Amino acid sequence: MPLHRLPRLLALFESSLVRVSIAVLLVLAGYVVLFVFFARSYADRTVEFRRQELKRLVQVALSVVEPTRQRQRDGQLSAEQARMIGRELIQRMTYTDEAGVNYLFMGTYDGEVWLLPYTPPREGANEFDLLDASGKNITQELIRAATGPSGEGYVEYDYPPPGSTVPQRKISYVVGIPEWDSYIGTGMYLGDIEARTQNYFLNALVLTLGLTVLIFLAIFMTLLPTARSYATLLRLFEHVSRNPDDVPAVPLDQFSPGTEGWRLLTGFQTMLERIKVNRQKLQESERQLERRVAERTRELSNLLQVSHDMASTLELEPLLGLILDRLKSVIDYTSCAIFLLQDRRLVCLDYQGPLPREQMLAPGLPKPPAIEEVFRLRAPVIISDVRGDHRLARAFRQSAGKNMDTLLSHIQCWMGVPLMVQDRMIGVLSLDHSQAGYYTAQHASVALAIANQAAIAIENARLYQESQQLAALQERQRLARELHDSVSQALYGIALGARTARRLLDTTQADDLRAASADSVPGNLLRQRLAQPLDYVLQLAEAGMAEMRALIFELRPESLRNEGLVAALSKHGASMQARHHIAVETEFCEEPDLSFDCKEALYRIAQEALHNIVKHARATQASIRLTNDGDGVTLQVRDNGVGFDPAGDFPGHLGLKSMRERIEKLGGTLTIDSTPDRGTVVVARIVCPRRAVKGDIV
Repeated sequence: MPLHRLPRLLALFESSLVRVSIAVLLVLAGYVVLFVFFARSYADRTVEFRRQELKRLVQVALSVVEPTRQRQRDGQLSAEQARMIGRELIQRMTYTDEAGVNYLFMGTYDGEVWLLPYTPPREGANEFDLLDASGKNITQELIRAATGPSGEGYVEYDYPPPGSTVPQRKISYVVGIPEWDSYIGTGMYLGDIEARTQNYFLNALVLTLGLTVLIFLAIFMTLLPTARSYATLLRLFEHVSRNPDDVPAVPLDQFSPGTEGWRLLTGFQTMLERIKVNRQKLQESERQLERRVAERTRELSNLLQVSHDMASTLELEPLLGLILDRLKSVIDYTSCAIFLLQDRRLVCLDYQGPLPREQMLAPGLPKPPAIEEVFRLRAPVIISDVRGDHRLARAFRQSAGKNMDTLLSHIQCWMGVPLMVQDRMIGVLSLDHSQAGYYTAQHASVALAIANQAAIAIENARLYQESQQLAALQERQRLARELHDSVSQALYGIALGARTARRLLDTTQADDLRAASADSVPGNLLRQRLAQPLDYVLQLAEAGMAEMRALIFELRPESLRNEGLVAALSKHGASMQARHHIAVETEFCEEPDLSFDCKEALYRIAQEALHNIVKHARATQASIRLTNDGDGVTLQVRDNGVGFDPAGDFPGHLGLKSMRERIEKLGGTLTIDSTPDRGTVVVARIVCPRRAVKGDIV
């Protein structure tokens, strides 16, 4: 087809009538395909029904001859007698099918026609080479089905029916009788099925064509009155597209009021009038857009300043306060808090708002339940009205309890924003406002941008802190190695030399006493005078070595990480006993399944408690016990010292406060039971957390 005719051909498809005609033709084709499918399905079902009927008839015949076969198996009849009786029984069996009265036939495995009631002359003949119209060997196919693994089967072939010379499709079913070397079968012609299928298809096709013509005429008559209105509309659209500022006049007078074309053009006229109004609104929207662009520009500028400020420090505590300050300059809030995951627990690290900061940072304060939703969605969550009927609002009030009307009475709107580092969530930024519905999706977007920068800054501060701790650890390890290789070896040499000299002195003195020589008396006096200084030097050397071992252990805290809490407490107890001559009793469970932070906290609490025993208690005995009851790990440090009043004020002494802060930071408890002159018991307990999975909040 020439290319210059292609646009004209495509233009035809713009006509509604052409498209409707094509649609009707497609529907017609669909109906034809559908009827063909149904016709074939009908034929297949009919053939399958006749196959099952043939099988049933042959099975009935087998049931009829079964008593005769049983008599043969019992020896009452010979094979020839049984076959003759069976032949007579089968010969009397007839049935009626679609073509009329039908019969069953029998044949032998060597091709002999044994029973053929409707063609008696063929009985006794050998038709082993009988062929159908297509050249298929009928008898051999029947014998193959009867002698096959299943002993039965269907055979299809083309053979003329009785009284005709025109071959028709026929299907037979045969079952072999091995003891008679023969088979029983019957067959049916399928020509009537094909005729019925063709008749069904032709009738359906005629019906479909008639129905399609009626549908086409109905659609054509329906669309014809509106074709003129569509043409008018197309002209008006073309005019508007060429002259956007010129609103054309709609010729409503050419159409009868109330008709479809009149209503269509009336709607178009109304649309043109609204276009004028929408243009004015569009201009106003453009002005609003310019204002919003200016606001977004200011927000981006503030975000840039926030990013610059956050990168200005690597210290965590001032960084947290800086984040809250800069966030206030971009998004207004009544109060704001930063929650971070520490040892699988959500801990509030900083807060700004109307409540005392120390009170909000207390470990026991309940966290907003919607924080769990932030962790689940890993996206900002807004509760427009915490006193509303939303699911999260109800959960917020339920979790807050009595604090809702006291500590949290100023909160009306709440927003939580995740703190993400790559794909890992490290905490949540919590903001609230005293005005319900204050926070919007735009606030959430800006807060998320700040939170992403804050998360990176917090992570950098954490890494910086870890690098400092690592540097200090490496320096302590170096000092420990130096002390071990120099001072410890020197003290060991002094102690070894003093011990050797003392042993030689004792040996010489014993020899002199056995000799009982008078000349040796001055020598004995000299040795007695040397014994006391040597004992003193040996005592100082051993004390110095004990001090050095304790100092090296304190300088090598990695033993707690490498060897575990039980080994560290054992070594510290032994060091205390060697250094301060206080009897230390230890009783430890198996190494507890705690994180390193929890183990370090328990170790430092034990270290501080033992230090207080040495410094203040004037005790002679102490005990360290570590137990694990499955739900938690308990550390107990007891002494028999002078005791003290735990409720008293000890200005300048921060040991008890640091112990309590360590354990409460991890969600544990610390109890101190002490009475003057009756000793002190310090008990620290940490609940064993389950193994955390990604996203867990404890």
